[in-house]
Amino acid sequence: MRSQKARQILLRSTVWAFFAVVLMILLPGETPAATKKLKSYEKFGKELSKMIDSNPVAVTAGVQSVNPYATKRLIIKVKNKKVRIKKYGAKQVISGPDNIYIMQFASISAAKKAEKQIRRTKGVVYVEPDRIVSVDSKKSDGLSLGSIGWGTQYTGLADFSKYVGTQTNRSIKVAVIDTGVSSHKLLKERLIPGKDMVSWKAGMRDTAGHGTHVAGIIADSTPGANVQIMPIRIGETGDDLSNSEIGAGINYAVELGAKVLNLSFGEYDRALYVEDQINLAVKKGCVVVVSAGNDEVDINKNEYCPAYMTNVITVGAIKSNGKRCGFSGYGKSLDVMAPGEGIESTSLNNRTKVEKGTSQATPYVTALAALYKLLYPNESPSAIKKRITSTVKDAGAKGWDKYYGYGIIQAPTQYTKISMNATSIAIGVGEQKSLDYTASNKYLSSEGAIWKSSNAGIVSVNKEGVITGKKLGKAKVSVTVYGKSVSCTVTVNGLSEKNRALKNYAEALADKKMLHDTVYHEGSYFALIYLDDNDIPELVVGDGNTIDLLGVNGKLLDAYHLFGVGRAEGGDALSCIYYPRKGLFCIKKPYRMNWNTNGWILDTEYGFSYLPKNGVECNEYALSRTDRKYSDGNAKTFYYRNDEMIEQNTYQTLLAKDTGKTLPVEVTFVKNTSANRKQYLA
Repeated sequence: MRSQKARQILLRSTVWAFFAVVLMILLPGETPAATKKLKSYEKFGKELSKMIDSNPVAVTAGVQSVNPYATKRLIIKVKNKKVRIKKYGAKQVISGPDNIYIMQFASISAAKKAEKQIRRTKGVVYVEPDRIVSVDSKKSDGLSLGSIGWGTQYTGLADFSKYVGTQTNRSIKVAVIDTGVSSHKLLKERLIPGKDMVSWKAGMRDTAGHGTHVAGIIADSTPGANVQIMPIRIGETGDDLSNSEIGAGINYAVELGAKVLNLSFGEYDRALYVEDQINLAVKKGCVVVVSAGNDEVDINKNEYCPAYMTNVITVGAIKSNGKRCGFSGYGKSLDVMAPGEGIESTSLNNRTKVEKGTSQATPYVTALAALYKLLYPNESPSAIKKRITSTVKDAGAKGWDKYYGYGIIQAPTQYTKISMNATSIAIGVGEQKSLDYTASNKYLSSEGAIWKSSNAGIVSVNKEGVITGKKLGKAKVSVTVYGKSVSCTVTVNGLSEKNRALKNYAEALADKKMLHDTVYHEGSYFALIYLDDNDIPELVVGDGNTIDLLGVNGKLLDAYHLFGVGRAEGGDALSCIYYPRKGLFCIKKPYRMNWNTNGWILDTEYGFSYLPKNGVECNEYALSRTDRKYSDGNAKTFYYRNDEMIEQNTYQTLLAKDTGKTLPVEVTFVKNTSANRKQYLA
């Protein structure tokens, strides 16, 4: 039998127990639920995944119909570690990096009540419900264009990517934060380890197919470049993404080294935790590309997150005709448009599938951002964004507008201007020739010319564009510059046109033949000049009295007696200058005159004539000048046009007009000897 003292102690204990129960009911914030403090995002993510799995949310009539508090979960950020958050009846609390708390409640009403109390707590940066988010894809429209990604060619991404591959061997990690990415034969060379924040199992996994479709577009748009795709799986169905996992996934991607993030999802109302993590990612140098949504609403007025943010690249969708898709979101934060309808890409079970939506438009821009980042790895996200918006194709109203943003994305290689100086040439076996091209691009700085022969057995080409004839036949030689190509058809003959011409010239000189059956004097000379840009010389012959043009491009012409040669005291004077711009040929002719009342006279004549082209006879002495020196030291100059005397100013004006800024080429005549013929005409 208990003593009276024992009965008093029992009574006192019972009373305290009663009050403790009352306090637990009246003060839910003081429940003893332990806070799990997790310093790494790995541990934080795993614990968060368990919390979400233990508290499923049914989505039946679409994400937008779901109560914002349906998860019964709150996301809280505090200013620093000194701020302590009471439990307020939460059945589970996780404390993660960046002063973040995730609180799970047993009911919606408990979560709402706790939110109001937490807002009044000093040191709280924000508190918000952990809302459910949906990916930005619409159901397949059944349209198949017969090949992977019409958008890749439409935007020029394929050419740009190949160009980037010639400029750098760097690699870049692109994070697809989505429903995961399934193993696919078209992706196996691109996928790198990421994080499965749903099942926390190793390997590639995607049960919805959305992330796989997005990844395929990025891979399809970056051929030839080292763009690696990192899957961050944050949902199973595409309608079960939660802000807490999105935020953790963004941080994960950055920690794993991603430099470009693809976010093909969104929600209405601000998501402070998601914004927070995006801002941190951008601050660390990541380019964040997001979708504008598929509900045809103003993304700014409706606060469609994260599309309304200004430090991301917000993407709307167009059809293959360049017109905006009717479902595409719009507003002042819209940046660019990209292909978003009838988009074929990778799907589950090694198949392809056609989808539409701003989810499909976004990875095209992600691919473009990744390529720019490869070329300019040190540029900030804002600089990359400026490059993307600078090369768009304007659409809608002129300039920026809320329905098309700055316009439809175009790779910078789309602005390449390139041409080859000759579209077809002929060379001989063993002969070499340089091919020339002109190229420009106002958005790119490094040409990176790549030469290629369609048949190296017939014509080979080196990296400088020098071709060599290998055997008889035809082949195309192309050069790719700034992502665009142009070609020249090369015909290889047994004997090249140049060699054929030289052979004809050598035979003519050896036989001492002249045009019109004249015969060389013993003091004959010859020289080779080039009238055209075809590397085939023309033979000019002088016999002491006249100069004749034997041939152009190896063909004999009826062109003769270009000028009288004249004689000086030392013999024939054959000093000549050629102005290629207009085919102007000048011969300097010094010779002695007879004695007169003023003493000996030395005349030096400069005769300018136009050489014949395409069989047209020359215009002899179009301009000429005579410098006359007298034995008494006096001198005088006379100027002529077509043998009529003109003023010095008129002469100089006409000469400047004909010669322009072209540098003259000195032509050297050599004595017609067997040794010279062997040296110059072999």
